[in-house]
Amino acid sequence: MAQFQQGYALVVGVGNYQQTKYSVPITFNDAQGVYDALVNPQLAAYPANQITFLHDEAATRQNILDALADLAQRAAETDSVLIFLAGHGAPADDGTWHFATHETEFQSIKSVKSGNALGQTELLDALRKIQAQKILVIINACFSGLVSPTLAATREIPQTLGAPPPDSLSNSILATGEGRAIITASRGNQYSMFDMGAPRTFFGNALVDGLNGNGVVNKNGYIGLFELYEYVYTQSRAGASKYGELQEPVLTILQGIGPFPVALYKGSTPGNLADANLLTSPPPNTAARVVNVGAGASYANIDGSHNTVSQTTRTENIGRNRNTIVIGAGATVSQAAAGENIQQTIQQGASANELANLFQAIYQQVDARPPSPDADNGEIKTQVRQIETEAAKGDDANPKKIERWLKTLADIAPDILDVTTAALLNPAAGVAKAIVLVAKQVRGG
Repeated sequence: MAQFQQGYALVVGVGNYQQTKYSVPITFNDAQGVYDALVNPQLAAYPANQITFLHDEAATRQNILDALADLAQRAAETDSVLIFLAGHGAPADDGTWHFATHETEFQSIKSVKSGNALGQTELLDALRKIQAQKILVIINACFSGLVSPTLAATREIPQTLGAPPPDSLSNSILATGEGRAIITASRGNQYSMFDMGAPRTFFGNALVDGLNGNGVVNKNGYIGLFELYEYVYTQSRAGASKYGELQEPVLTILQGIGPFPVALYKGSTPGNLADANLLTSPPPNTAARVVNVGAGASYANIDGSHNTVSQTTRTENIGRNRNTIVIGAGATVSQAAAGENIQQTIQQGASANELANLFQAIYQQVDARPPSPDADNGEIKTQVRQIETEAAKGDDANPKKIERWLKTLADIAPDILDVTTAALLNPAAGVAKAIVLVAKQVRGG
């Protein structure tokens, strides 16, 4: 029977923590489903001895680092590596983002103790040592990467864990070498949703189905990166929309990454990869971010934490919900804004980042808000999240929608209305003039 001989994988699912109140068993279910699909010879067909599956008590910081080191020793340049991380994520006491491992000590609902969790610096260092030129990192965590989602239940959203990591995390992963790609479960202003009682999260279920070959096109015996991502994006969005929520998994890649096989298609005997006609760019109408390093730039220029922005840097819209970031000589990447049909400069992208930061502070204030007889915090967050998502569209935003949501806040949570309108009126947020006028009108009325 055929095998995906070039496939290596590390699958991590932390459903249970030593501090049991932070346990989320559904994240283990996501990881188990991914592992089962990868190891099944009739599905993704990874060789069993080329997959490491760490879960619950085995999903410690040291075990994950050892597994990443093993990938560095075994995976060759021509191989494909898939790394799946499911569990909590949060900032640590040293100020950097960490993936919470089984033994992680949670300092509070909003932070973890460094040293017993997988830090972003350790993750980046480990990725730099892996020679494979096709590495796909998939993260479904409470706050996971550039678009940092919160793992939360639909209808009854619990108090969220953590805070967004540095915006440069996805860019930094790209900077660890050639052929890197990152999929995170949602945009930074959205939740990674699951239905209470369901076996997996919407994102995890879509990923497992895609690896099973359901809804993904057979390309000469292969499942391609972009084919898989399109299915995961569509299904995750559809699952959340049933509950009136918006969830858009984000793919971040370097432009020109080329054909990227992720797995075999239902155990097929693969043909020549050159004849597989795999997609070489993201599908339209998704939330993909394509980073293009221009002449004179290097991988080091991708990491926004080390370089400054050149005036020649710009963003270009290449389709609804899709952005290309072009990096000229000496330039680096600024975050592309969430939203639809966006054409903007790097300075506008920075404004979108500031908007996300302002709204993140609002979500934290809602979390700290005492129960109210007028509305629960989940309902309040839904209104705020709708306002942020619409405002991030810039000139394409619908002021009437924002006005309606602001008036709802005025009725159920006047204190949150004040901080929300303040965010919209903040010049650093860079929202459209029409939105500023609406915010002033509602606040003054």
